[in-house]
Amino acid sequence: FQAEDGIRDQPRSRGLGDVYKRQVAAICISPTLLAEAEILKGKKATVWSIPTNKIGVEILTQHEAEYTGNPVEVDGNIITANGPQAAREFGKKIAELLTQES
Repeated sequence: FQAEDGIRDQPRSRGLGDVYKRQVAAICISPTLLAEAEILKGKKATVWSIPTNKIGVEILTQHEAEYTGNPVEVDGNIITANGPQAAREFGKKIAELLTQES
């Protein structure tokens, strides 16, 4: 994954800012796409990273997200998780927030 391959360069992604009015969830490295679309600006979020590869953290912070390092992070209607080890908790949080909407 290269930062220059970012979502903001994709013509179909330019309207993503309106998406976050609903529940939005991203896991592993995909929170970087939300950050590049400015959906995470001013929000707490997490993303996959390892000591030898912190590009996800860098992208979040460059786009003014507050990186927490937690396995799963919920900020309003946005849920982010840092990878496969967080998948169960991530899924539970999604289900919890969706059932609160009904």
